[in-house]
Amino acid sequence: MDVQAMKWKDISLRIKLVIYIVIGVFLILSCSSSIVISNVTEQEKQLAYDQSIQLTKSYANYFNTDMKSNMAIARSIAISLEANST
Repeated sequence: MDVQAMKWKDISLRIKLVIYIVIGVFLILSCSSSIVISNVTEQEKQLAYDQSIQLTKSYANYFNTDMKSNMAIARSIAISLEANST
């Protein structure tokens, strides 16, 4: 019997089962891996977005505090100048 002429029906049942099991396990692992990678990627994007929001809020609060401090200084200077001009 020639190796090239061997047909699927000539292969033993044990080898067929091993091939089917290996293909099935490979398909299941590849599908589950792609789902896990997709979910992790989405979670990483969301985490980066949330961190950027927190950092932006922190910078905005710092800027707001700094501006309020500067405004208080400007008001006290304006009051002093007003008092001196009268």
